[in-house]
Amino acid sequence: MDITDYLARGARPEGSAGAAEMSDGAGGQAGPLSELDQVVLLARSTMADTWRKIEPELDRVVPTGVDAGLVRREMASHIWCDLLIAIVRLLQRVQDAVDLLSEKSKGFAKRVLLDSSKKGLRRHVAEAVVDLLLGKVWSALRGLVAVKLPILGPGVLRAIRMLAVFTCPAPEEHREVHRHAVVPLMNDARGIISDDVKAHVLALVPRLWRRDAANAE
Repeated sequence: MDITDYLARGARPEGSAGAAEMSDGAGGQAGPLSELDQVVLLARSTMADTWRKIEPELDRVVPTGVDAGLVRREMASHIWCDLLIAIVRLLQRVQDAVDLLSEKSKGFAKRVLLDSSKKGLRRHVAEAVVDLLLGKVWSALRGLVAVKLPILGPGVLRAIRMLAVFTCPAPEEHREVHRHAVVPLMNDARGIISDDVKAHVLALVPRLWRRDAANAE
């Protein structure tokens, strides 16, 4: 709730340029995007638009004998927040957009998804699905770089963490989301998360995770 309130306070007034309108209509730049705009643009590009391209191809990549409907349900569970966490971890490792969009980075993201504590698909099914997912998502990221979204900026990193929290069905149970999104947001120097919310989240998180988070800091 604190994240939502923070984004709302920083949003543009109603009637201003939307997230997808990154130019001023005359070939110039309309100005920096708010963090709310960044969250919306990232969600639309890497998830909503990407899913519309993935969904028709699932039957082709899912192995014979595997229920494609089950695969769709699993993808609706934790695969999207795992994907966002993979991107968060990459943004902390790479030096520029070229590194981010490289095959090496895509391979790292694949390992993150396949090794997730919340993975539900059998590995031979998951590999085919993840390859399809990453192909479409990397294409979307190239598009964001092409329209000059500051993909390596701290605002985008914060936006992706927020999006991971919003996307995850149960952040308090998803180890990777907790470590790479919830904890950094709660420690954010700009203080966007209140002490009450910090206490509530920590009360939900298993003691082991709290120890892990303390060690990571």
